Amino acid sequence: MKDDTAADQVEADTFESEATELRQALLDAQFDLAESRNRAILILLNGPDGSGKGEVLNRLYEWLDPRTIATLAYDLDDHHDARHPLAWRY
Repeated sequence: MKDDTAADQVEADTFESEATELRQALLDAQFDLAESRNRAILILLNGPDGSGKGEVLNRLYEWLDPRTIATLAYDLDDHHDARHPLAWRY
């Protein structure tokens, strides 16, 4: 049975051949945004344990300049959070 998500994924050999270019483009975009100081980017990572959130975050820290990155981690919802929409605190 074929995995339905495979169409959204980049083949490993394609990624490896383009990774250096992608990393440089991402760094250039980060420095341009930091220099202009008129926009910020918010990336939300959500998913069940074991879904790869940590791997994605580690890759971003590996590829980007960490001096302009802030990471906020939230614990499980408490009774106060349950009264609001899922992403209200972001």
